[in-house]
Amino acid sequence: MAIYGLYLPGQQGALHFDDEINLRGLSQVQTGGSALIFVTSGEAGDLSRPIALASFLLNIGDWPQNPQGFLYINILIHLLNGALLAWLVLRLIRLIRPELAQRTEWIAFSTAGLWLLSPLLVSTSLIIIQRMASLCATFMLAGLLTYLIGLSWEAAGRVIKGRCLQAVGIGLGTLLAVLSKENGVLLSLYALILEVTVLAGVGTLAAWRRWRMILLALPPLALLIYIADRLSPAAFAARDFTLTERLLTQPIILWDYLRLALLPQTFAFTPFHDDYPIAHGLLDPPIALLAIAAWLIVFVWAVWQRRRWPWFALAVFWYLGGHALESSVLPLELYFEHRNYMPLIGSMMALAWLAWTATGTWRRIAPALLAAYALMLAVVLWQTTSLWGQQLLAGEIWAIHHPASPRAQQFLAQRYVLIGEQNTAYKVLSHAARDNPARIDLAIQALQLACDAGRETEVNEDYARAASRLATGVFGNAALSALSILIDLREQQRCASLSNQDMHRMLDDLLNNPKYQAAHARHHLHHMKARLYRQEKDLDRTVHHLDAAFRAKPEIGTALITIGTFLSAGLHQEALTYLTTVRQQAPANPVLRSQWMTLLDQLEEQIPSLTPSPAP
Repeated sequence: MAIYGLYLPGQQGALHFDDEINLRGLSQVQTGGSALIFVTSGEAGDLSRPIALASFLLNIGDWPQNPQGFLYINILIHLLNGALLAWLVLRLIRLIRPELAQRTEWIAFSTAGLWLLSPLLVSTSLIIIQRMASLCATFMLAGLLTYLIGLSWEAAGRVIKGRCLQAVGIGLGTLLAVLSKENGVLLSLYALILEVTVLAGVGTLAAWRRWRMILLALPPLALLIYIADRLSPAAFAARDFTLTERLLTQPIILWDYLRLALLPQTFAFTPFHDDYPIAHGLLDPPIALLAIAAWLIVFVWAVWQRRRWPWFALAVFWYLGGHALESSVLPLELYFEHRNYMPLIGSMMALAWLAWTATGTWRRIAPALLAAYALMLAVVLWQTTSLWGQQLLAGEIWAIHHPASPRAQQFLAQRYVLIGEQNTAYKVLSHAARDNPARIDLAIQALQLACDAGRETEVNEDYARAASRLATGVFGNAALSALSILIDLREQQRCASLSNQDMHRMLDDLLNNPKYQAAHARHHLHHMKARLYRQEKDLDRTVHHLDAAFRAKPEIGTALITIGTFLSAGLHQEALTYLTTVRQQAPANPVLRSQWMTLLDQLEEQIPSLTPSPAP
C-alpha cells in the first residue's frame, strides 16, 4: 500500500512516444473479432506480443483521453511483481540456507522492497506501453518461482514431480513471457545463473544439476544463433549509430544505469535519452575503453569468486545476462531505463542478503543502514513520480536537462499545444530545429505549427530549413505524422504558402533518404504521395503510389483504398485483377488472413453489380 501511495502522483501522467503507435487500434475494437485482430496484429515485436496487447483491452474505455486508467493497471502489475519477487526470494533462501529462519523473511521482504522503491524503474510503470515489459517480468518471475518450488520438491525426495514442475516453470513461463515481450526468452538464463551461483552448493540438488544446466543453456544458445543469423550492419540504416558504435556505447550505459540504480537523482529519470553521447571508438571518448575494461574485470572476478562470493556473482551475472538482449547487438535505441526492470533484481537480492547475513558488529548496523537506504529510495521515488504527474512542469524540466534531446523538446511543445499555447510550442520546436541541424522531424513539426498558425513568413523560412535536410538528415518518426498533418492543412486551404509541388519535393527527398528506407516509413510516404496525386486527379500516379505503399507494408486498408480507387474510375476489371493480387499477399497470421479474405470476398461479390450493363 505504501508503494502504491508513492506511485500515486505519477498516475496523472501522459501518453508518450510509443503509446499512440501501438495502442491506436483500441479505438477500432467493437466486437470480439476486432479485439482478436487488435491482439494478434501488434507491431512492437516479431511475435506481436498478444498477451500484453490483450491486457490493454481492460482499458478500452480509457483510450485515448484517460491515461490514468492505463497507469493504474501498470502500477498494480508492478506491485504484483514485487509480491512474486518476495515469494521467489523466500523459496530461494529456504532452499539454500533453511537454518536462517526468520531472517529469510526479512531478506525476501527487503529484496522486494528495494526493487519496488527503485526510481530507475519508474518509466516501466509510468509509460503506458511499457506494460509489455512489466507483464513479461510477471511471467518470468512466476516461472522462476515455479522452478524453485520444483527444485524444493526434488530436494525433499519428490523427484519426478519436482522435475516436472521445473519443466513447467521454465517452459510455460517462457512461452507466456515471450508472448508479452521477447525478453521472456531470457527466463532460462536467469534460472541458469541461479544454478551456477547461489544454488551450486545445495548438495541435495547435485544429482541432476548437469542435465538441468545443459537444458537451461539451450534457449539462450538458440537465441544467440538466431541473432547471429539475422545480424547485419544494414539493420542499423535508420539509426544515427553503427553496430560498432552501439557495442562501444553500451558498456558506458550499463555503468550509468547501475550508478543511477544505486545512487538515484530525481531529475535523472526521464523518458528521453535520445541525446545520449555515442562512442565512436575505444578512445573516443576514453571512458569507452575504461568501461569495457571495468566490465571485463568485474565479470572475470565474478567467475573466479562465484563459489566464495556467490551473491556477488549472482548480481553481476543477473545484471549482464538481463541486458544481453536489449543492450547488445540488436539495432535498438541506445538507452531506456525500463530495460533494467528484471536485470536490477540480482543487485537488490545481493544487497538484502549482505545486510541480513552480516556478522559481528555489522549484524546490527547493516539492517539499519539498509532501512536508511530504503528511505532514501522512497524519497527520490516520491519526488520522481510527483514530477512525472505534472506534465507541463516535467516537460519544462526534462527539456532543460536534455536540451539536445529532440523528444524532450517535442514533448514540451506538445504540452504547450494542449493548453492552447501554440506560439510557445512553435518557439520550442523552431529553436530545437535550429540547434539540431540533422533532425528532419523537428524542422517539419515547426513548419506544421507555422502553417497551422498562418505564419506566412515563418512558413517560408521553416520550409527552406526542412528542405535543406530532407535528403540526408537522420530518421525521426514524428516527421511522417507532421507531413500528414501538413497535407490535411492544405486540403483545408490553411497553408497557401506551400504548393503541391513543395509537398511532392519533400516526400521525394525522404523517399530517397537512406534513413527512411524501412517498410513502415516508405508505406506512409507513398500513401501521402497518393493523397497528393488524388487531389490533382492523377489516377495513374495515385494508383502507382498506393500499390507502392502496399508492397512496402501489405495492409488490407491500403489494398481496399486501391481497389476503391479503381472502382471510382470505373475500372472494374482492373479492380478485380488487383483484388486477386492482394489475395496472394495475405498474411500468414490466421486471424488477419481470415479478416483479409472475408473483406475481399465481400468486395468481390459487389463488383459485378457495380459494372454497367452493356448498351442494347
